[in-house]
Amino acid sequence: MSDFNTQIYTDPHTKIEYEVKYWYDQGHGAPDTEFDSHGHILLLDFDPTDPKEVEERVSQGHPLFSEEFAMRAPLMRLLSEYRFGKNAKWYDFVTSMNIATTEWGVAPEKAYDAAEKDYKYLRGWYNDEWYWIGITVRRADESDPWHEVDHTVGGFESLILDNYEDKMEVLGEMVLCLESEIRTMKHKEQLSLPLT
Repeated sequence: MSDFNTQIYTDPHTKIEYEVKYWYDQGHGAPDTEFDSHGHILLLDFDPTDPKEVEERVSQGHPLFSEEFAMRAPLMRLLSEYRFGKNAKWYDFVTSMNIATTEWGVAPEKAYDAAEKDYKYLRGWYNDEWYWIGITVRRADESDPWHEVDHTVGGFESLILDNYEDKMEVLGEMVLCLESEIRTMKHKEQLSLPLT
């Protein structure tokens, strides 16, 4: 867990200052392997946008490479270079548009935009345009008896650092969680009332 940035966040309500550490979260991998809610991705050892290569694969009779595949192939987009053995990851745009309407609940006329957004999001991760981060918050005052207590969460997109509102919302939630943990530690004997 290596920190890449530390800053002070002041809670707008209590005016308490918090030390915020941002760190590279290497416990998360590619978004398409972490979550199911993405388009259709294929590992291929050839370029599906090259008609000669597609024709050669279709003629070999492999069940994956059919005439239907040949029709989708020209619209496939490279997601990641050949770094998976001899394979590259390709985004199957046509199938992903179908997934957008059948699984994501997108209206058919918006399927193209949804698939395009998904592709750019995934491609951004593979191109190192964004990465996973973790955030740790603690009270900044070192004389505070609860200074050593922290709240840590990983799996945030580094993109939140570029959006002030998103970042402030996340930090506000992190501080609420930290303060809740501190209250629980302060009042260990206090029973929690069940939610009804």
